[in-house]
Amino acid sequence: MSKRRLNLVVVPHQDGRVRNFNFPFFVFILFVTLILAIIAGIVFLGYIYTRDVIDVGRIPFLEETSKEKERKIEVMENIIPEMEEKLGEMEKKQQELYQMHRLDELPKDGIEPEVGNKTYYEIEEVDAMLVMAKVIEENLQRIKKILAQDKEMASCLPTLKPTRGWIMRGFGNTVSPFTGTIQMHRGVDIVGDRGQPIWAAGDGEVIFAGMKEGYGLTVEIDHGYGFITAYAHNKTILVQVGQKVERGEAIALMGSTGHSTGTHLHYEVRYNGQHIDPMPFMMIE
Repeated sequence: MSKRRLNLVVVPHQDGRVRNFNFPFFVFILFVTLILAIIAGIVFLGYIYTRDVIDVGRIPFLEETSKEKERKIEVMENIIPEMEEKLGEMEKKQQELYQMHRLDELPKDGIEPEVGNKTYYEIEEVDAMLVMAKVIEENLQRIKKILAQDKEMASCLPTLKPTRGWIMRGFGNTVSPFTGTIQMHRGVDIVGDRGQPIWAAGDGEVIFAGMKEGYGLTVEIDHGYGFITAYAHNKTILVQVGQKVERGEAIALMGSTGHSTGTHLHYEVRYNGQHIDPMPFMMIE
């Protein structure tokens, strides 16, 4: 079989000789390939030139960005020691507060609180301090809440001696002045002068004010937290049911109403419904 060949006929526009070129087919393929390669090379060189021009144009912007980052790093390097010092002071103060009020201990050094998928020591220094600041802030809020509760509870607890005078009869199994036998005495008897003021032992709300069998004119105060106090044998009641009273506020005048042997205050403390000795509370004051 003869090899494939191509004939190229050139016909001029004006009168002239017609030319006829005859060449192998593979020569045509090489010619086309060469043309395509030249075009591809021109395109590639154009791309390289354009990219370099763009990169050169970005150099001032990149230099300015780099300088800005360097300035920020320098500022952070100056701030970090100050932040560390302040965080250390805050942590020391909150530890002192926890110890003063017997609260739970704060996290010790070496504990790694998780932050996302990283731990405290795996994140950058600034992020670590921000995390610690957040932990300290949460702890201080907790302390503030607990101290507020403690302050309210301290004012409500019946730790104030409810009147002046000496304790004639204590709490527990004592000799009854009426029968001469040993009986359970559910409070303490404080002897004083007729008409002297009786004070609320703590903040609370009056839940009873009136005559009570055996107790005479009696006032009962609910202090919350499970504590209720009772003040019996009064001459006069100065409060009414539902009234809010404050620690040390006069609620009655001493007398001898009810089942009584003389002028005195019979004072009781109940916790969650159970009578308890008032003496330890009065000793706190």
